[in-house]
Amino acid sequence: MSARITEADLIGSIADALQYISYYHPPDFIAAMASAYEREQSPSAKAAIAQILINSRMCATGHRPICQDTRLRRGRRRGPHQLDAPLAGHD
Repeated sequence: MSARITEADLIGSIADALQYISYYHPPDFIAAMASAYEREQSPSAKAAIAQILINSRMCATGHRPICQDTRLRRGRRRGPHQLDAPLAGHD
């Protein structure tokens, strides 16, 4: 039995992916920032790195966007049916 991927499936998957990357930093970024925090000597720079790490955690736990960039994302595909629709949650 083969499953058919519908337009709604595609739009939902892309919207979910955009939501995910909007509130999670990659693990290597978090590890690098934590390492930089440990090595940093300047109190003000250390405080700035700490704030980035705190904000990152707040975004991840609260599922809030890291950046306030709220521009509309649009998708297009080639084929017999054109898709030109706002992605869910970005109207």
